[in-house]
Amino acid sequence: MNEDEEYKQFLKWKKMQNTEIEDVMNEGKLVIGHPVVDESQNITIEKLKEYLPKGTSAKLSQSIVDEINSIQETSGLPQEYMEERIMSKMHMVKGKGVTVKKMVDALKYSELCKHYTNEKAWAIIRPTEYKRLVDNGQFIASHVSSFESRPMVQQFKKEAILDPAIEYRPFYHEAMMVNVNLMRGIGAKEDDRVSATVQQLASRQVLDMTAPDRENTININVGQTDESKAKEDETIDELRKIGLQQQQLIAMGKSVTDVQALNLTVTSVEDDIEDAEVL
Repeated sequence: MNEDEEYKQFLKWKKMQNTEIEDVMNEGKLVIGHPVVDESQNITIEKLKEYLPKGTSAKLSQSIVDEINSIQETSGLPQEYMEERIMSKMHMVKGKGVTVKKMVDALKYSELCKHYTNEKAWAIIRPTEYKRLVDNGQFIASHVSSFESRPMVQQFKKEAILDPAIEYRPFYHEAMMVNVNLMRGIGAKEDDRVSATVQQLASRQVLDMTAPDRENTININVGQTDESKAKEDETIDELRKIGLQQQQLIAMGKSVTDVQALNLTVTSVEDDIEDAEVL
């Protein structure tokens, strides 16, 4: 491939990238899988300060407040939903180099990644930087990878991952009903009838999908619990103190009868000691 062909391919890629990002941004109004909520809580600096952790060195500015209040306009993400998400994560704004701006960007990016590729999500939260890179003929992959590697971004993306069993639960019921119909001899269409072999196989599948778990695992921790161990240590310490007191009284010339008259109150600890704990 000569230089002219490489350049033509690059121009084609650049045009494709610009078209995709412009389509996604759609003038700042994205169509994503959230209910559209236009109402803003009119976040202020004073309100955000209430959610900052004590001792943090992070500063709040009017520019970051304005960015939060215009999230739906600039990213397409639901306004009120994102405001609640941001305030619930303000406790993470602590430590060296952690700012409210970085937290907000990481949260927007992780939310956008639920619906778009990493490159598209990054371009939406970094439109100026994206345009500069593309205009200069530079690729954005390295910048996206660098942003993706931030610890806060990784944490938010992990929180966004749903267990497949939960995410695809509606399909479980749909698959069950398909097998139930086949078990009854009903095919893909109402007039279709399936063979006896298909009915038998579907019946087995229904039984497997509805059968309770055949095995249950129970973990047993046999031994002394931390609570009973602490009480035992406390009792040993008290006995040592009593023994020391008795030695001191005998050394002072007290009789054995006086030494033994300590007026002790014995409390049963049988209920506090467990021989086995079932988890």
